[in-house]
Amino acid sequence: MLISHRYRFIFLHNRKAAGSSVTAFLNRLMGPNDLQVGIWRDAIRYGGRYNRRIVRETLSRDGLRAAGYYARKLRAPRPSRFVERVQEYKYAPILHTTNIAHPTAAAVRDAFPHEWEAYWKFCVVRDPYEKAISDYYWMTRKLPRGQVTFTEFLKRLADPKRPDPERVVPNPPTNWPLYTIDDEIVADRICRYTYLEADLVRVLREIGVDDLEGSLPRAKNAANKKSERACEWEKEDVDLVKLIYRQELTSHDESYF
Repeated sequence: MLISHRYRFIFLHNRKAAGSSVTAFLNRLMGPNDLQVGIWRDAIRYGGRYNRRIVRETLSRDGLRAAGYYARKLRAPRPSRFVERVQEYKYAPILHTTNIAHPTAAAVRDAFPHEWEAYWKFCVVRDPYEKAISDYYWMTRKLPRGQVTFTEFLKRLADPKRPDPERVVPNPPTNWPLYTIDDEIVADRICRYTYLEADLVRVLREIGVDDLEGSLPRAKNAANKKSERACEWEKEDVDLVKLIYRQELTSHDESYF
């Protein structure tokens, strides 16, 4: 998630929809008091910078207390990873999630009510079938091949009570609550993953951002090439995707794009 006071927008960060790349890109636009929550490793890797706010929060009393704790837990941590852990300490209680880069829209609204009412909100969505494949390979990348099948992964997404000993179910399982409240889309504009650069440029120009030099980084594009391989879709898999992502598949109106 990123809140720009300079340009008065909120970027709602959906999972597995190029959100890390977009955050790294938006980091270049940040003012001294803007808020980026998470994704600092990717932002710094692709030429981003720490702003005054993150330095101030890291060096605060609570930030230093968290820094001391994580210094003992992490082995030679990079500064960006350190900053992310300190942010977890501060923002997990505020946003009601340990995955602070991906808070629900309702949590963002409650935590930042003034900005929520006054600022432009946008996000990126991805075709649910593509997202399911990408998410599967990302969440199982450290497991022996075939230990959790694609069908089993989808079954766990569809049934929160189904055992998940390998912990492959992501947090959150779907993006729907990240850009909706009470099943209503709250983003003013939605960028499409397939046309990301063009949509992002158009949306940013709508809110007065004209300095858009540099191409969009691919923060996790090379993380696992398997995610680009098509799965062999069985009817059961198709039915499960339709169940898991039923809102995304039926709700989008062209007026948002």
